[in-house]
Amino acid sequence: MIVAADDSLQLGIDAVIPLSPRHALAMGWAMTPRGEGTELSIAAGRAGDCPIEHSSFHARPGVHPADPRRAVVNGFILAFATPEDPTELVCTLQAGDRTVRADLRDGRIPRDPARLLAEGDWQAAFGLLRDAAASPLLAPLTQQADRAYGVFGEWLARLPLLRGRQEKVAPLAEVEALSSPSGEVVVMLRATHPVPADATLEAALIGYYAAPDGGLPTLLPVPLADWYAAPLPTAMAGYGRIDAGWLDGLQGLEVVLHARLRGEEAFCLRIQPRAGAVPPMLDALCRGNRLAALPLDAGSGPALALLREVIGRREAAFGPALELLAARAASAPRAAAPRSILLIGADDPTAARLFYVLAPEIEHRCDRLLVLGDAAEAVAQVFARRGRIAVVTGPDAVQGLRDAAGEDGILAVDLGRYAAALAAGAGQEEALGPPLRPVELARLLALHAAAGCGAGLPDSLARLLRLARATPGELPFPPVPYAMASLAVADLVNDHLARLWTTGDPAARARMEAPAHG
Repeated sequence: MIVAADDSLQLGIDAVIPLSPRHALAMGWAMTPRGEGTELSIAAGRAGDCPIEHSSFHARPGVHPADPRRAVVNGFILAFATPEDPTELVCTLQAGDRTVRADLRDGRIPRDPARLLAEGDWQAAFGLLRDAAASPLLAPLTQQADRAYGVFGEWLARLPLLRGRQEKVAPLAEVEALSSPSGEVVVMLRATHPVPADATLEAALIGYYAAPDGGLPTLLPVPLADWYAAPLPTAMAGYGRIDAGWLDGLQGLEVVLHARLRGEEAFCLRIQPRAGAVPPMLDALCRGNRLAALPLDAGSGPALALLREVIGRREAAFGPALELLAARAASAPRAAAPRSILLIGADDPTAARLFYVLAPEIEHRCDRLLVLGDAAEAVAQVFARRGRIAVVTGPDAVQGLRDAAGEDGILAVDLGRYAAALAAGAGQEEALGPPLRPVELARLLALHAAAGCGAGLPDSLARLLRLARATPGELPFPPVPYAMASLAVADLVNDHLARLWTTGDPAARARMEAPAHG
């Protein structure tokens, strides 16, 4: 429905959507004289003004003023409080001393918001999805028991759904999205042509959360705590991060993108990021940027500038929490004798032979044994046949490690180091090493999420033990075993991860910075 005063002052109402008995949402657009102050308000007759509790504005390129030099158009989303069962509901647009009014109860206003979003301006649909993540007031829009994604379902069904990395997605040469355990996403849109400096990329996230009854995941819009997008010579890159409070129960993410790469050419798409470790996520920011002005190894250029920006944001976001955990770990009391032992590095089936002799010693020290590695089952069988302690392997062992972070300490043993220490004549206490305290386990989980170099938690645990117990002449933090886009990228990523791993630990930082011997 459109109400017009003249060619420069018009009010369009696309939809009025009930949110609750006392709240509603109005979507539409306002055409106003360029450079003139304007105001939108909603009133319920004698009941007075309706407080606007959420508002946002966006472009509406589908609405064109008769004379663009005289008028400008903006889309709006207004969530407002109403009296119960109002007899009158009017939206007023004021520009200077002129006004136009629209009756929000008018029968000409569409009453099917799902169809409106699917068939209307997709920028408006995208803006509403992003607002639904940011405002709890808009949560009812996504919570319809009979329709996945709520009022957004019909619109999202019309967007191409991609997974991980896909080539030849019109109008792009390639689309790629990756995520990390810390709730970050990187999105790369690689184009077939140079990307102008004024290109834009916006994102909204949908989280898949575990259902309490074990059924299908619950779908919820997730707010972005940080979002940064930048054009590269032949690509558009985006980096986002969600707050840690949204990670509990998160099973997967879907990224909805709104991109404008050239002029008025805009499009939306959906992509499910490929979950993995941090290094390949950061590497994706530089990989495949064919027309970079300088070689990446020159240490400059747009791709490396983008990588440095993202690294700076990551260190600002994760550094304080890692600093606090390191400080707590340094001052925590010594862990009581743990009743759980974690064996990592059980990769060789011959490792099982070691425990035919040492099983009684291990059983004397614990009630539960967690085993991780390619040959974990072979090691577990030695203890299973004896039947004296519980033995857990695979994902259940990883979950056991996570659970121990909030309960008690755990004795983590690198099997290779343990065997070497025994062969060198060390006693059991020296070979096994000190147990990890609960705060150290919490620090391990945080380090794995923010700076894990491999997909598995055992890799991060091995690195933490190596960093804490490095011997003279040993490189305490070996380079990431990943082939990156260039040597410059690898150096930036390795240095960044090393800084995170040694945050709040001056001794480890000193060992990192000291030249290796031998």
